Amino acid sequence: MSETILKTLAYQTMVQELSSMSLEEINAQLKSMGCALRYDQIKEQLVHTYNELSIADMIFDTYDIHPAKYPKEFIDEVVLEIAIRENYGFMHYGILSSQIRDIMEENLAQVEKIKQVAGCYRKLCQTAQKFGIKAIETMQYQVNDGVDLYAYFMSLLDMMMQEGMKQRQMYREIVDLCDKMLKTFPQSHPFLRASMQYEQATAYIKMKSKKGEQIFQTLLKNHLDPCDALLHYALAYLDEDEQRAIRILKKYRNLWDEKSEAFEVIQQLIEEQK
Repeated sequence: MSETILKTLAYQTMVQELSSMSLEEINAQLKSMGCALRYDQIKEQLVHTYNELSIADMIFDTYDIHPAKYPKEFIDEVVLEIAIRENYGFMHYGILSSQIRDIMEENLAQVEKIKQVAGCYRKLCQTAQKFGIKAIETMQYQVNDGVDLYAYFMSLLDMMMQEGMKQRQMYREIVDLCDKMLKTFPQSHPFLRASMQYEQATAYIKMKSKKGEQIFQTLLKNHLDPCDALLHYALAYLDEDEQRAIRILKKYRNLWDEKSEAFEVIQQLIEEQK
């Protein structure tokens, strides 16, 4: 068995043992590793931040942490375990990012996966609102745990759009979830917000609502890359009405821009219709 596999198994064993430890047992392990903070003190620190990793970093920066029964990484897991055990009225970022990553990679039925992951993003919005965070990328950069929550969110919307072909009420859920994210993160980069608006507008169009047209018309005027907005406007109709999609592309030919990544796709769509 390779050294990497052995280390992974040892780490998993450590996490499993930690999950069943009492407060006193955790405190004993913290003391043995040179950490002067105890369970209740870490618990109190976690009240004031959504970034539980910052508490672990503070411990490493303040105390001379050394391996004992467990390696130094035990500190990271203790902080996360306390965040999980205690009721803070919000969920810390690391818990949510881990749950989203694990659920997305788990072999679940698509409807169940959508339900669970969407629930995590609603909780993420609650956490962001509590701490006054206005951009999702701010949370990602500050925590920097290697999980791209924006990318996972777009994957979630893709799954929801696929499911909408079977259950049309899913389009309403897309609209509502995008609305919550857009209102929670008004200062996210315009391209990130536009990507969510594309999906929201497409869902409205699938619902035969005029709001989809209104959103796309606004994006054509205000988006940093109107050519990209035009492509997504056409794509919203492509599956159900190809001719309308092509008419949209031709109608706004003045927005075609060779510098945009969308330009080549638009050209291909036009060529395929000849």
